[in-house]
Amino acid sequence: MALSKPLALLILAIMTAVPAAGQDRILDEGTLVIRSGGRVIGAESFTIRQLRGPDGRLAYRVTTRASYPPRRPRSHYVAEVNLGPDSNPVSARIDVLGNRPARFLARLNRRRTNIVTISDGAESSREYRGSATRWVVDDSTFALYALPPGASGAATLYDIRSGSHKTLGVRAGRSGPHGNRHLVVGSGQDRIDIWFNAKGQLQRVELPARNLVAVRR
Repeated sequence: MALSKPLALLILAIMTAVPAAGQDRILDEGTLVIRSGGRVIGAESFTIRQLRGPDGRLAYRVTTRASYPPRRPRSHYVAEVNLGPDSNPVSARIDVLGNRPARFLARLNRRRTNIVTISDGAESSREYRGSATRWVVDDSTFALYALPPGASGAATLYDIRSGSHKTLGVRAGRSGPHGNRHLVVGSGQDRIDIWFNAKGQLQRVELPARNLVAVRR
């Protein structure tokens, strides 16, 4: 498939937004078990790395692979999100592997967010207004919630597969049996509950409106 020149240039810009992987250090790695209504429907393995970019500043990378169902999976979601020193994402890639493979690429900053979709032999691009505090999310890969943006109060969540984006409040919830630190993102149908342990490692993600829970094994 031959890409149009403007789109090829956009893809190149997205891929070169990735920080150099020099002096990388694994901060966390683990596995999440994904349940719907109490039934196990998937599993997700993830790694979080700390990198030092070409300018000498620290950066972060989240890589994850979710498989549905966990045994003899029929579909996989492979994601990589690169974040700056403030834990705001600067680039992302999500590959959908299965009957209808697709690739989604994103470049994000405070001014704009560019998303490229490559699927079914065609490509398309979209552009949205950027945000100073942003979060790349996906309804099939829960480890992307492991590194919240540095600023608190509100964040713009970008689902690069669906193209949806919305700004939601972020507040501290109550600690309890699921973790020492609890973040509540949004409310009502948009609510997301995220728990971390005392080391700041992701332990649990809940999407109550969708009856989905991802729990660290």
